[in-house]
Amino acid sequence: MGGIKVFLAYRAPGEELQFFREAQSFTRLFHFVNFKGDQELQIPMEPCEAYDFKEWHFCPNQLAPAKKEQLVLLEKSIQALQNEEGSKVVISRLHPAKSSLSPLQALKQLDILYPQATVYLFSHPLAGTWMGASPEKLLSLEEGELEIASLAGTRKWEDRHSFLDKEREEQAIVSRSIIKLLQENPNLEAIKGGETQVKRAGNLAHLYNAIQAKALGTFQAESFVKELHPTPAVGGSPKSWAKDFILKNELYDRRFYTGYFGWSCPERSSAQFWVNLRCAEYCSLQNLNLYVGGGITAQSRALDEWKETEVKAQTILKALEQQNV
Repeated sequence: MGGIKVFLAYRAPGEELQFFREAQSFTRLFHFVNFKGDQELQIPMEPCEAYDFKEWHFCPNQLAPAKKEQLVLLEKSIQALQNEEGSKVVISRLHPAKSSLSPLQALKQLDILYPQATVYLFSHPLAGTWMGASPEKLLSLEEGELEIASLAGTRKWEDRHSFLDKEREEQAIVSRSIIKLLQENPNLEAIKGGETQVKRAGNLAHLYNAIQAKALGTFQAESFVKELHPTPAVGGSPKSWAKDFILKNELYDRRFYTGYFGWSCPERSSAQFWVNLRCAEYCSLQNLNLYVGGGITAQSRALDEWKETEVKAQTILKALEQQNV
């Protein structure tokens, strides 16, 4: 396996962890797309035996905003929403972390800890090295059946029965936006909103809807997902206002956080894409930046939102701190 420049290990819920190498054929493409949507990697990959990758890639480090600075930004965001500039915006930050585990050891911990998430470890010269355990399927298409996840609102799992109107409205904004986009597409029919459920993601609970539709023969998942991204779950609403607010006001560059990753098989008209949440970027083999955020509405409180991101950071921190690999 010497000279390999691209590494991928990947596991969807209910499957086994698989290793991949770059392939010559283009029957199955792995996609890795940033939040802005202006950097999209599409790489033909094929399964292979597990291997010990050595040439990890690292991008320049970013400094994490101080808590005081982040609270000021959260207050500014809440004020904008109270002024009715928008109805929701997702504000995020970096959480620095260290680990004595190798990337592969940390990945194996994620695999054990989060069977209901999609876990991955990806290293590429243009992207750096990323690891994540995403609870949110962005889009799936199989044999003409389309499904999109509407996921928002966060509680600790033990508090899953205590969602407030703030979180329920936050999640409803996501569902309404997705359904409207589906209804506007002439290549989709039989759109169903689905019932709101509570979905477990490790130690967290989220409000969740499975929105479904029937895709006609001319429907292209790769094109549609670009219209769908970023959903209000990771950007906000209205979409253009929220994305502009984030790019102008967040205190760092999200890079591939809240972008998306996954697979497409053009020959079979199938696709599986996941939102890049609960993820971390390696700055070096021992230093990482965890990416965490939350949906802000006019009813939000800045300190509560900060505390929510601290809880979300535990998803990756648990994998980095355990030693029984």
